[in-house]
Amino acid sequence: MITDGHGNVGFPGFGGISAAQSLAYVAAMQEHGVPVTVAYISDAHDDHKTGLASGPGQTDYVAQLAAYNRAWGGFFTRLADDGITPANTLFVITADEGDTLLVVRRARRIAMESTLRARTPRLAK
Repeated sequence: MITDGHGNVGFPGFGGISAAQSLAYVAAMQEHGVPVTVAYISDAHDDHKTGLASGPGQTDYVAQLAAYNRAWGGFFTRLADDGITPANTLFVITADEGDTLLVVRRARRIAMESTLRARTPRLAK
């Protein structure tokens, strides 16, 4: 039975556990025949020890990304050892908060269209 750090039944959830731990829960569920599994992996840009945000090139951020890479590698190796592979399993990996990227793309498109309209009078109509 999966429990959180307080003994409550269920996946520990949103934060406070590493990518390796989240992926280990998913692997265990897959190995035990759970047909659809979902997990949350905390963002890589937060230092989960200090709670501070980090950015590209910062030592803790680079270390966190390396740990995430190791976690994913171990996850797929573990599943492959159990015969769970892309040949017989659909893996769907998405990012939450990806809507931020859409907003940035839309803002860039609007800015580009405005620039084109200013430079090309025919487009302004």
